[in-house]
Amino acid sequence: EESRWPADDKAVDDCQLNSQGEDDCHNFIRVLHVHGDRLLACGTNAFTPRCSWRPLEVINNISECFPCLARCPHSPHSHMSSLLSSGPAGTADLFIGSPTDLSSQEVAIFRLPLNSTLPNNNWLDAAEFVASVEVDQFVFFFFREVAVEVSNCGKAVYSRVARVCKNDMGGGQQQRLKDSTWTTFVKARLNCSVPAEYPFYYDHIQSVAYVEEERLFYAAFTTAENSIAGSAVCSFTLDSMQESFAGPFKFQSSPNSTWESVNSTHAHSHCNSDDPSSSLLEAAGKYQLMDRAVPSRSGKGPLIQLHSVRFNHIAVDVVATKNHSSIHVLYVASRDGFVRKYSVLPSTQERCLVEIVDPFARLSHQPADRQIKTMQFLKVQVCVVPCEINVPIRRVILIAPFIVSPVVLGSTRCTLERKTR
Repeated sequence: EESRWPADDKAVDDCQLNSQGEDDCHNFIRVLHVHGDRLLACGTNAFTPRCSWRPLEVINNISECFPCLARCPHSPHSHMSSLLSSGPAGTADLFIGSPTDLSSQEVAIFRLPLNSTLPNNNWLDAAEFVASVEVDQFVFFFFREVAVEVSNCGKAVYSRVARVCKNDMGGGQQQRLKDSTWTTFVKARLNCSVPAEYPFYYDHIQSVAYVEEERLFYAAFTTAENSIAGSAVCSFTLDSMQESFAGPFKFQSSPNSTWESVNSTHAHSHCNSDDPSSSLLEAAGKYQLMDRAVPSRSGKGPLIQLHSVRFNHIAVDVVATKNHSSIHVLYVASRDGFVRKYSVLPSTQERCLVEIVDPFARLSHQPADRQIKTMQFLKVQVCVVPCEINVPIRRVILIAPFIVSPVVLGSTRCTLERKTR
């Protein structure tokens, strides 16, 4: 079934009058989540965002349509990430990291009505979100942002992971934090670097894939846009993230002072739904940035490293094998439209390149049309007649301009070679 949802005529007229550009004055769907038997869809609506609820059975029927302040960015070019977390009694909470204003200058992490926009850029500074993952009682956001801790020495971008409790009740009526501000928001740097006396960092995170069975994150990183092109894939364990969040904070007592490591005894790692104490609120207003970066899993540098290539998406499959408990199969897309398939042995982090797939091989599109916008891994069970065997069918779904392409996954066999660089 296909459902068309164009932008409102008035919104298009206003968009063009405001010189936003005709190509951007359409309704770009940025949020799409299933909740029970309903579908939540939110679009830019020519820079006047709107959301709708639709029954999954008939997605053309709009049961509810409403303005979506803080649920969807205005611009189709904004970097954002969202997830819908199921709560008790059929309720749901939308968590979203996104720009909130027309110019995409103000960014926040929201669980309506909570947000992290206040009180200063120590919380978020020009953040560009790439992924969000729900794990236990937490929601993790992955993004890159201006690194406030080095602002006295110049401008730099770091990759981060932030964590909030799903049941965070906000700042209450205390003076230190406003009602709508997170009390459990913390963030840490993600360290994907080549170790040396002077490490080489891949500071621009692009995409994240989560292996729930092993509580392991794979992330694709690149160098800066104005630097020599290079990419890497690093893996991070959930335990290493939690260890960083349980450690000391970085704190700057005044704008001209140095950043110091500070221990705080406030229980920011415990998700308590009760009203927060005044001491917790005071600490939440002072401390957001963790002192210790999250190290990559191996501690020996990136799992994958390529020069003159820019990765932009990553997906992962877990495949059972005869000789090993499982093998991780990584699909890493790059800006030139190619998808590299790697086989990784989790216990040793040994990996090999299986194949390079060109989903655009039969198309004659220009290089700009080879940009993969979204890549997701899907695994479904197909019944083999007489329905005594369920065969898993694996596909990586690519979405790019003028193409929605399923990539058939071939064999994962290869000779595991030790990483030499």
